[in-house]
Amino acid sequence: MGADYLIRPDILVLREPLGDPAFGDGAINEADAVARGTSLRLANSEATEARPLLHASVSCKWTLRSDRAQNARTEALNLMA
Repeated sequence: MGADYLIRPDILVLREPLGDPAFGDGAINEADAVARGTSLRLANSEATEARPLLHASVSCKWTLRSDRAQNARTEALNLMA
């Protein structure tokens, strides 16, 4: 009978990692050590099947009450986990 209070975003915007041609002709050369740290580049995905990236998290509240003031921090921690 629920004493649980779930804190979740109302809208999640996800995007797929991009292949090198999506960055423009010749923008990324495979031989160079360019953009090796970005998760937006498909070539940097560790898994064989790339997972979508979190692009935005939107919480749609009409008012900001004092009991919800810390929800932004809790939502961020939940998304990072």
